[in-house]
Amino acid sequence: MRPIVTPYLKNYWLVPIFCLGFWNLILAQEQDSVVDTMVWDEHTTYDRGNFRDSTYSNAAAGKANVSMRQVNYTEQFLQGSVAGLVAIENSGQPGGSMSLQIRGAHTIGAGSQPLYIIDGIPIYQSVRQPSFATTFGPALGALSFLNPNDIASITVLKDAAATALYGARGSNGVIIIRTKRAEKSQSGIELKISGGLQQPIGEYKLANARQYASFLNEAQLNAGLPALYSNPDVFGAGTDWQEAIRREQAWSQHYHLGITGGGDKVSFLLSGQYLNQNGLAIGSDLQRYSIHANIDAQVNDRFTVQNSFNFARVESNTIPSASSADNQSQDVISGSMLFNPLLPLVNPDQSVNNHNVKVAEDGKPLSLLQSHFAQANPRLLGGITDSKLSFNQLSNYVSLNYAATEKLSMQTTIGLNAIFNDQFTFVPGQLFFGSAADAIGTAAKTQSLQFINEYKIAYTHNFVAQHQVIARVGFSTEGYRQEFLAGQSVGFDNESLRFYSLTVGQDKNLQSDLSEWGMQSYLGTIDYKYANRYALTLSLRSDASSFFSGAHSVFPAVSTHWDLSTTSFVKNSHFINKLAFRASYGETGNQSIAPYSSYTVLNEFNPALNGGTINGISLSRIGNNALDAERTNQLNGGLHLGFCNNRFLLDFDVYHHKTDNALVWQPLAGSSGFEDVLTNAANITNTGVEL
Repeated sequence: MRPIVTPYLKNYWLVPIFCLGFWNLILAQEQDSVVDTMVWDEHTTYDRGNFRDSTYSNAAAGKANVSMRQVNYTEQFLQGSVAGLVAIENSGQPGGSMSLQIRGAHTIGAGSQPLYIIDGIPIYQSVRQPSFATTFGPALGALSFLNPNDIASITVLKDAAATALYGARGSNGVIIIRTKRAEKSQSGIELKISGGLQQPIGEYKLANARQYASFLNEAQLNAGLPALYSNPDVFGAGTDWQEAIRREQAWSQHYHLGITGGGDKVSFLLSGQYLNQNGLAIGSDLQRYSIHANIDAQVNDRFTVQNSFNFARVESNTIPSASSADNQSQDVISGSMLFNPLLPLVNPDQSVNNHNVKVAEDGKPLSLLQSHFAQANPRLLGGITDSKLSFNQLSNYVSLNYAATEKLSMQTTIGLNAIFNDQFTFVPGQLFFGSAADAIGTAAKTQSLQFINEYKIAYTHNFVAQHQVIARVGFSTEGYRQEFLAGQSVGFDNESLRFYSLTVGQDKNLQSDLSEWGMQSYLGTIDYKYANRYALTLSLRSDASSFFSGAHSVFPAVSTHWDLSTTSFVKNSHFINKLAFRASYGETGNQSIAPYSSYTVLNEFNPALNGGTINGISLSRIGNNALDAERTNQLNGGLHLGFCNNRFLLDFDVYHHKTDNALVWQPLAGSSGFEDVLTNAANITNTGVEL
């Protein structure tokens, strides 16, 4: 008797089958691993259908990629996953920032990072650095707080047809992240425990002690001076300072627990995670804690409510990476490549060399190796310097959806994102040289609050003969407020309390400020489809931003799609199964500049007078009332091809981007009293192909 088995399995499950005889197995066709939705408006409203059949040129680190890869940070999903996207880590610090570019650089004087949107909330870099000399370590990444196990999909919007919907923020591309949500009437528990190991893959090839001693001898002889060392060979390899500052193995641990449940009307997903990661450099590590909750409630047949909540705390110990104005270097990485290999880790008397010095043949210090620059001992710098950061993120997003009729639907969304960031650093006085040998303690606090509110209406109408029109309009308002306070003290009689006793420092410096900005937007799209073969999309967005004059800037776009898959040419082909063309043109903007950049700025000025100082105000920067958001014109053409029963899929795109008014700091004549002014004065062109 032949058994009948009907298993219901999730995608990517591996199921062992043991049997005798022959079975007929019918497997469901796997859907594209990329995101099966496309964005129509600013954040979270999606149109049905696979984006490969849309008029847009998008790509994704799709569901398969997200679920099968184990990473510690969200940006790592994008490395090597999307054509045209370059992701480069700015430092080896755990959780450190990453530079992303989509289809090249589009700006000179403004920010070049893409716009991140998580469950409807735009994410901005919300951490300030004080302007006075400091030794804070590398900045955290914009998404370092997010648990990668909570992510359902990541979509990268690349061409103007999609990014024009984001108006003055779309020129650098848009990355949309959707978190997991529970399915109706399904419950379960997910536990993931993972560990990782980092090892250095190499180091810079530098001179060892013997080679360096020979080099110093040659320098002495060329200067007409006697050689320093009679026999350089006795020094051997000396100290490898690159090896001295790093761990041979850097371990990480990641724990994730997810719970889903609910019924037909209400479903929920609750997750928590803990990450502990050591950096390769001694003294660097990171811990992350987070709680995430998504709730979906169907109030009645027409009204639904969705809520997304996230809280995360990141605690990081970083290594110093800065140089002060008085030629004192407190940079661990560069110091490991500059420090003298003739110097031992520990001297015979158990002392250490605080600075990079030239030594005699008997090991006694002679002078600074760089006469104009005092490089601190990198091993000591990473070991006794305190550089701590705590980052707290709290966000909540509520979406109210109402289907008035089968054709008319409305949506209201409210989002809130709050950031509380503390940074502390203390560099002991022994790491400084000469008259500047005073300890430095610094503390800084940043508080950011972001609010977004949207109203959207969509109308769908089907005509005879397979014609369909979908019209959408929306209005959004967004506000952002950041408060910043920092203090620094130099010179401590007692260094034991470190940055917790800034009041006892001899030379104190304070900095505080408040920055706010806001934006109002109107947007609309019209989609026309015929017989699932032809598609045309028109979109228009108008932004009024406080970054500039406040006048509305308009960003239009048009895109078209022609699918030949249902034609007799493709149907009768034994080789080609899918053939579609798309083209688009649109305009996008870039407003990634500091608030008030278009205004003349006044700063406190304290000139000396009669042996004392007086309080005053002076102009520190000249404004530009004509300043406007960068505007990029984008033209895109693409081809989607599937052959051999769609076993092979090919996407080909060609694009041309031109920015005529890129922001740049333009030098001014010295007689003006100012060095430069921010203007729309540059032109940038990007042309490329993607396969």
